[in-house]
Amino acid sequence: LMLHIDYSQINVVPLYAMVGTMGSHHHKKEASDAAAFCRVRGLRLTKPRGQVLAILTRARKPLGAYDIIARMPAGTKPPTVYRALEFLLAAGLVHRIESLAAYVSCHCHADHAHDGAQFLICDGCGAVEELHVHTLDPSVKRALKGEGFRPRSWKMEIHGACASCASKADI
Repeated sequence: LMLHIDYSQINVVPLYAMVGTMGSHHHKKEASDAAAFCRVRGLRLTKPRGQVLAILTRARKPLGAYDIIARMPAGTKPPTVYRALEFLLAAGLVHRIESLAAYVSCHCHADHAHDGAQFLICDGCGAVEELHVHTLDPSVKRALKGEGFRPRSWKMEIHGACASCASKADI
């Protein structure tokens, strides 16, 4: 299967670039946006769900479930966090990075559907960036059609080196 990507159609969003630079105002706005996103769709952003989302929004790297549990208020039970993650995933407010068994918040949940997602994962520093290619490549669509397969959703994780790490060493 040969894949051709039109890079002029790709918008790269650094998932963690904004975290250190915008301070708590950014986090409050994102929480407000998430609450509005849920309200419009008839979903409830409960306190534990909001806490999990806030933890992921502030994180500078993908977090596993136990990392999230450790950052929750004392006494929070693992099932509470797992249920919150299930909700946030279904709502499209967070993504699961399968190869890392970890989660990242989606900083642009109001701007796109989540039928497909692509992640650039730096094996050096752990940075994750989300690409926004909203449709499958025509060659992939042809291959799927040839197999009689109808995709419901899709995800691509590409491991390598970010620009900063690549400039420090050859990969």
